[in-house]
Amino acid sequence: MMNEKAKELGCENTHFANPDGLHDPDHYTTARDMYKITTYALTLPRFEEITNTCTYTCDGDDTALVTTNYLIDANRGGEYYYMYAKGIKTGTTNEAGRCLVTTASADGYSYMAILLHAPYEEGVTEDYATMTDAADLFRWALTSLEMNTVATSSKPLCEVKVNLAWGKNSTLLYPETDLSAIVPKDCTDENIIIEQDVPESVDAPLDKGSVVGKATIYYKADANRRKARSLPRFNVVAGEKIERSGILYVFNI
Repeated sequence: MMNEKAKELGCENTHFANPDGLHDPDHYTTARDMYKITTYALTLPRFEEITNTCTYTCDGDDTALVTTNYLIDANRGGEYYYMYAKGIKTGTTNEAGRCLVTTASADGYSYMAILLHAPYEEGVTEDYATMTDAADLFRWALTSLEMNTVATSSKPLCEVKVNLAWGKNSTLLYPETDLSAIVPKDCTDENIIIEQDVPESVDAPLDKGSVVGKATIYYKADANRRKARSLPRFNVVAGEKIERSGILYVFNI
């Protein structure tokens, strides 16, 4: 059942051999797949509430269950406590090392950190590198990144040749909608690269807003790296309505 669900969620490198997470050579996953699984889990009723609970006492039992995630525990977390962290799951074995999936939310932004195979040796390792690194990543993201408009539907991306239109040889193409993405706060137009995947020419008639091709936006971190990170592909559309010329169509000119 677990493997079927993982496949349904689009996991490509995950296989469960047991439900408890203890070591098994046939029990494995990746950070990307854990992101997919966790993203789904966060949609389930009370999942976020449960995984963000620090202590819980079951009915009829005086022994409290206590979280091992010090990021969310203000009372026991000490130096590892991070006020914006929420949940989600720790996991540690000698073979897997320390592992952690957690999120942080502040000022309208939410991020997820997945850390796997941090150094660990039972009875020897005392520090929690996963929690230190997660908090550092969250601090960086929450202070260095912001949502920004990277392309607008009012600014043309490119021009394409138009066939079979009288008195109209080309037309401008635009993003189908305004596009926003989380990018560094110091991002400028020079850091944004837009690559179009459109035909050399199109035949009239064309309706305004009809999809002509696709485009991909890349964020360029510095001058030495052309494509540091790609953002989702989007539709490129015609910016005007163009009628077909009957004469040009009949004579195919």
